[in-house]
Amino acid sequence: MRAHVQKYPCEKLLAERDKEKQIQNLSQTMAELNIIHPFRDGNGRSTRELIRCMALEYGLPSTRATLTAKL
Repeated sequence: MRAHVQKYPCEKLLAERDKEKQIQNLSQTMAELNIIHPFRDGNGRSTRELIRCMALEYGLPSTRATLTAKL
């Protein structure tokens, strides 16, 4: 787990200002967290909340439906 977490330079990820790269960062982060999730049938609330917080930091819409509609 520590190796996966250390791969993410949080300050660099959150400093990104290009919207397309921001969305790529969010997608990659969510995919990586889903891969290391300990329970296959887990509901992913923590992952979704982290992605929501990152989206807010980026100034992106904070709901999944709104974010999907923007794509």
